[in-house]
Amino acid sequence: MPIRGGTYFLTWTTYGSWLPGDSRGFVSRVPVGTDEYTIHNRVGTPQDADMPLVREAAEARMRGAKIVFGREHAHCCRAAFEEVAERNEYVLHACAVMATHVHVVLRSESHEGPELLRFLKGVSSRRLTQMFGKPDAPSWWTRHGSRRLLTNPDSRAGAVRYTLTQDGPLTVFGVLAD
Repeated sequence: MPIRGGTYFLTWTTYGSWLPGDSRGFVSRVPVGTDEYTIHNRVGTPQDADMPLVREAAEARMRGAKIVFGREHAHCCRAAFEEVAERNEYVLHACAVMATHVHVVLRSESHEGPELLRFLKGVSSRRLTQMFGKPDAPSWWTRHGSRRLLTNPDSRAGAVRYTLTQDGPLTVFGVLAD
């Protein structure tokens, strides 16, 4: 039976706020040929950035307004993440909720990145809708997110440091190690 679980650096964005092709950088499929795509989401590899044709295609697919969080939204999300971690006996190392995206460093003994991402996005979406009503978009979050497996203590420490030192967080959870 394969080993499950691990520590993951999870990142995802609010709907429409950080589209593929963005000049700030992005982690999404990018064309490399006529019918071929690649994704650059490995720790230590550069992100793709500033691809106007990719961004225009993403904008054309939008079906609602972009979501930008305020402090109340962020606190609602953080509470949901803490609830998911406690209920499932995960270790929440760090989280930061910004106006347009979220970073979470989470350890699970039994679930992998895709499942963790679904749990966190699902519970936070329900809590946001309960507190603020349905968004003027198909969902609060973009469809996918980055799920980087952190394979050693240095990569975990780096992900926690990155998460806790974000510019302009609306709420943060975690402690920087010395």
